[in-house]
Amino acid sequence: MDNENEELVNCVLYKKIKRVEIAEISISKTMIKSTQQDNDGN
Repeated sequence: MDNENEELVNCVLYKKIKRVEIAEISISKTMIKSTQQDNDGN
């Protein structure tokens, strides 16, 4: 595999990983918010 293709693949993989990380962070934030609301209700 030549360098240009390798860089392209790495870039695509990096973007996919970043997207997953961002999704996980937003999910954990909403979970934290919902648990805080539950605690406030009690």
